[in-house]
Amino acid sequence: MGKLRRFVSKISSQLFTQNPFSKEPLVKLGQKLFWRRLIWAIALVITSLSLIALVSRDTVGSPPALSQLTGSPTITIDVSPYILNGTLSKLDYEDRPANIPIDTIVLHHTALSRSMPVGNVARSWQNSNAEVSAHFVIGSQGEILMTVPVAKTAFHILKQAAYRDPDTGVPINWINIRAIGFEFHYDPRRERPTCQQIIAGGRLIGALFNVFPDLDVDRIIGHGVQAFSNGGRASRILSEPTYLFLNPNGTVHTNLYTLLTAAAEVSPEIEGAIAEAGSVQQLANRVRQNTITGKQTTLGLDARWTRPSGMPITTPAPEDVYDEVQQIIDASRSTSVSGARGMLATFIYRFTGR
Repeated sequence: MGKLRRFVSKISSQLFTQNPFSKEPLVKLGQKLFWRRLIWAIALVITSLSLIALVSRDTVGSPPALSQLTGSPTITIDVSPYILNGTLSKLDYEDRPANIPIDTIVLHHTALSRSMPVGNVARSWQNSNAEVSAHFVIGSQGEILMTVPVAKTAFHILKQAAYRDPDTGVPINWINIRAIGFEFHYDPRRERPTCQQIIAGGRLIGALFNVFPDLDVDRIIGHGVQAFSNGGRASRILSEPTYLFLNPNGTVHTNLYTLLTAAAEVSPEIEGAIAEAGSVQQLANRVRQNTITGKQTTLGLDARWTRPSGMPITTPAPEDVYDEVQQIIDASRSTSVSGARGMLATFIYRFTGR
């Protein structure tokens, strides 16, 4: 540092003394201004880095790097051994009606510590009288486990919760019948979803949009807002999956921006929805509002499940499951160019709030 200072002092002195009109005070003034500017520059860099660290300290809320959202293929999917060996509990699924579109994705958190292996989540559902299941479990490292084939109805929203069919008015379990269920594996009481987990979930959503043409961006919903009017659930915090979809107070969590951006990297439809909305933040707010509206409708129409669905329960054929998985993986190869725009929009939002 001393050598640098003497060098700068020498250069400054020569520059000023070569001027026939310069005076000694002017030389000192030049040196003083140089060091003052240097100090200010260093202070500005330190302040900027501190602000970036402060804003980004919840790393899972930060936008992912573009390089994390590209690749071919973008995801891998493991299949539950219970599916492959034909022992998947018949309490956890049933066949889908052929005439009902798959137009909904429901997001959940497992509320189980991620110290539990992802495979053990599927094991906990096997033959459980709770009749709970989902199509996919996404682990903290971004691993994806198919626990029920998408071709089957899973019971991620309580099987006992009935909703009036929008066409016939007959109470049916229509959300499960129309939906694909995601379980992000973490316990929000003590854990947060990881960046790898959110990106993997977003890529999977994008791939599914490429495979199932009836999926609707406005029907990506969080389970927590689908409260039930009885059973003591109407008053629960409406935020599941907490810290991924919504904050506990019901506001949008920035992780939802990351999820939608990752999905848009794969799905042209989600990319177009972001462009139509004006930004990923505006789309996320629209999804939130649609979800809250759905919750209010549900509270008015909810009834307990009092009769079986009438759907058969046939064992998934492993070859059909492999075909389904391969189709989703193939559809996860990046086909969209929204990533750069989405990243820029997210970056601007996080640092300006606009």
